[in-house]
Amino acid sequence: MKDVIHKSRIEPYVMAGLTLLFLLPVPAHAGWIKTYGNGEGWSVLQSADGGYIAVGERGAAFGNLWIIKTDPDGDTLWTRTYGDTTEMVGDEGRCIRRVGETGYIVLSNTATGFAEPGEQDGLWLYRLDDQGYIVWSRRYEGIGLGVAPTDDGGFIVTGDTRYPYLPEGLLVLRVDEYGNTLWRSIFGEGENLPRGFSVQQTFDGNFIVTGFVYRERRQWDIWLLKIDDEGDTLWTHSYGTLNSDDGMCVQQTTDGGFIVTGTMDLGWLGLLRTDENGDSLWLKKYRDEGAVLHDGYYVQQTTDGGYIAVGVAWMYPSPLTGQVFLVKTDSLGNEMWLKTYGGGGQDVGTCVQQTSDGGYIISTIYKLQDDHYDNFGLIKTNDKGDTVGIAEPRVSVTALDWEITPIGRDLVLRYRNRPNGFHAEIFDASGRKIDELRGPRDSGTIKWGETLEPGVYFIRALSEEGAAVRKFILIPR
Repeated sequence: MKDVIHKSRIEPYVMAGLTLLFLLPVPAHAGWIKTYGNGEGWSVLQSADGGYIAVGERGAAFGNLWIIKTDPDGDTLWTRTYGDTTEMVGDEGRCIRRVGETGYIVLSNTATGFAEPGEQDGLWLYRLDDQGYIVWSRRYEGIGLGVAPTDDGGFIVTGDTRYPYLPEGLLVLRVDEYGNTLWRSIFGEGENLPRGFSVQQTFDGNFIVTGFVYRERRQWDIWLLKIDDEGDTLWTHSYGTLNSDDGMCVQQTTDGGFIVTGTMDLGWLGLLRTDENGDSLWLKKYRDEGAVLHDGYYVQQTTDGGYIAVGVAWMYPSPLTGQVFLVKTDSLGNEMWLKTYGGGGQDVGTCVQQTSDGGYIISTIYKLQDDHYDNFGLIKTNDKGDTVGIAEPRVSVTALDWEITPIGRDLVLRYRNRPNGFHAEIFDASGRKIDELRGPRDSGTIKWGETLEPGVYFIRALSEEGAAVRKFILIPR
């Protein structure tokens, strides 16, 4: 049926030194934009303590699964990295979901850089406790793009059946609370290159899945599937405009229907609203003035009955630059406001969640054009999409001519290529300036902090180009 709509390795880190700050900390719970180093942010949740937990990939093309836990102000409390540390093997964290009060489930994919997939390739589930440590982990064949908990304590996953090549069938995998496979269903196998991106258990105990399916002439349609608790089809719908469309995220709405976001009509961020049987009620498209293309990645129904969606708005001139694109609508999809963030590189918003204060938390990928690598980022806004506090500058880690040990009994700072010497200021956690550091030579090492109490400090290095700030922690001797 088609509705045509015309137009297990544990490497814990305390990443205090990787967050780059523009100024000293802003007041608690203000809006902010922060980056955490080279990587990609794919999914985020608010945690029970009011902070945030996010998942993505740490490093470049062959990085590791990366989990970052922050306080409400976005400052890092702890991080964990998992996956294969072998060269040319990459682990990408795609999705994190809360599991009751006892922790989280994380979906990741592992791929080698060789012509043939390795034994470790495939989708992985990591069951974590509330501190991010592994309770169990399991590997399964295929690629996973969405995961959700089920009411029996288990989990449901969607993706496709072939990794890392073209999809052969849309995959839905159900496992119990220990990761044991209960059933595995394939839809559209061998035809139309289908792929699933998002899955959720519905109010009636069944499941809803969205993704895309190939139509013709290199164009795709949104695919929405309702399946029962044994993995059998209840109904399917495809939805298309005159151009390509894909479904990236689906959520059940409070009235039992569904809301889908994705890229629609070849370049718009779209919202598709259906009833409980998948019959389309409306489709709305959104764009930012000056942007040429848009992608939608995630949607959530908000407490006022409307919707919040996030993605990217692509801008000219060449090379193409992107901005995180946030859209708020009412219950009928009418635009209430649009916001963009970033724009100095290729910035993508991958997930958005409404927070307990009525604002929003967004996971992002920041692509810094000059440095050719990504940054794992988070954006916190108020209920109008404003970042009330001070945004971080988009500073290249590799461009800094000084480095520190972020955690230790002393601060050890190494600098280079400073013809006029090195000058920095030290602040305590309250923002009070307590000392200055100076190095007379163009390169050198400075050791500091022997007489200081343990705690959190900030160092601001001064130069003709401006200032760069880093946080470090002194621990007891």
